[in-house]
Amino acid sequence: SADDLPQILSEIFASHLKLKVVPVQSITANGDYQDVTVNVPNGSVLEANISIMSSQPVTAKLTDPSGKEVTIPSNNVLLSKSSTYSLIKLLSPQEGDWKLQVKGVPKDKIDINLVFNYDLELKIDALPSATYKKGDEIDITSHLFSNGTQVTLSNLYQDMKAVLLATDIDTGDVQEIELDNSGAVFKGTFEVKESHNYELKVRAEESSFYRESAPIQISAKTGGAATTAPSTGTGNEEPLKEASSKTLYYIIGGILLVLAAGAAWYVLNKKSARGFVGQLVVEVKDSNTGEKTYPQYKKLAGFKGKFSLHQLLQLAPELKESETVIFTPAKNDRLLLRSGEGVTVERSGRAADASRGLELKSGDRVSVSLQTVDKTIYLEYLV
Repeated sequence: SADDLPQILSEIFASHLKLKVVPVQSITANGDYQDVTVNVPNGSVLEANISIMSSQPVTAKLTDPSGKEVTIPSNNVLLSKSSTYSLIKLLSPQEGDWKLQVKGVPKDKIDINLVFNYDLELKIDALPSATYKKGDEIDITSHLFSNGTQVTLSNLYQDMKAVLLATDIDTGDVQEIELDNSGAVFKGTFEVKESHNYELKVRAEESSFYRESAPIQISAKTGGAATTAPSTGTGNEEPLKEASSKTLYYIIGGILLVLAAGAAWYVLNKKSARGFVGQLVVEVKDSNTGEKTYPQYKKLAGFKGKFSLHQLLQLAPELKESETVIFTPAKNDRLLLRSGEGVTVERSGRAADASRGLELKSGDRVSVSLQTVDKTIYLEYLV
């Protein structure tokens, strides 16, 4: 619906710039100005975008961290508004707590979200070599850069959680290694466990944004196998015939194996390339407060092969447990849901065994209860 568009546009904007939509506060208007605190965490913020959504028009006032009232709009404060949506954009805002005062029609619910835009880039420091061997330990260091200059503010690093994502290119396995952030650097050690090719990438995130470095590739492949020169002697021909016969069997067997592998690859590749149709309607309920988010309509056409519920929830750190819920396409425009241990899936008010796969058709509704946080995610599949 039209009411969903502001939230959808905020999510598109955030996704494009590797940002996160930060819910600031939901208030029920009482006809007077109500105070809301907007914290600008550091000096690397290029823009702070405050979105105010309500069913009725609102008015707003703004005070900077020094206590000075700021005119809306003005040189560094831009305003876009409609009858139900206001966007206040702070350009190069001062670090600290800003006070936003919002006045709405009594009993009208007002939702306030925040999207920061940062001038930050994440890079892995150059490695001494691109080739290694099994058992080698590689020291990994990564830094943040602002406008091309390395960031040396240790508190910015300490506010972020960083991991090294090491992908075994030969097997597709991904190893996640937590990096130390105690100084003005992200650092850790990667051990080469197999004689394979690897792709290394660092991901750092905090509550309002995340950054990923460009991937680098290393190789721990061994040299080519040694070859033996063919014999030129004239020995007994019977053993040679027997060997030739065995060789022929091996060749035929090898061809059959290649054909079988090719057929298996074709089937798997065709299955993994199968696309998704329709959309999932997503709502998140806080079990402590009983509050539920507005329905968000997530189109599935952009996914191929499989995707996780965590991806659908924009990789929100507090909902990381949802990454064990995996969706794959099924026949007849249906959706197959599989869940890992510790996650409860209910359909029609009853617990469902989703460990082996739960098929959803258009109109089916399920709920996913997370254990580590008191949140329940409601899903409805629509085609």
